Amino acid sequence: MKKYLLLEMIIASFLFFSNDLMAQTLLVKPSLQIVQDKAGQTLFIITSDINWEVEVDDNDDDDWLEVNPTSGFGNDTLFVTFEKNDGNQPRSMIIEVEGGGITRPVTVTQLKRRANINLTVQPLNRIV
Repeated sequence: MKKYLLLEMIIASFLFFSNDLMAQTLLVKPSLQIVQDKAGQTLFIITSDINWEVEVDDNDDDDWLEVNPTSGFGNDTLFVTFEKNDGNQPRSMIIEVEGGGITRPVTVTQLKRRANINLTVQPLNRIV
């Protein structure tokens, strides 16, 4: 009888503590989105079975990008809305999705403003 009681206690303990031992999942795909210089929106897919929060890199120039939602549980889609890049350089922002002690960084890189291209053909006419 004592053997069965001990076995039941071991099984109950395993079942009670096994939730803490189970692997937690937090994946964000893709890890990089390269977007045009125009204003727009891109997305990242979260695959998770835990609570998560979004942190945007604390940079003085982080007002060109907005992420929604900023927290959640389980699978979801992160929508990233960005403003037009009027600068002469590309810009990037790291977005971190964190939960359960796991951090998944992803990056949005926005291309630089397109240069105005003037094409001049000389001579203006040609006899063929």
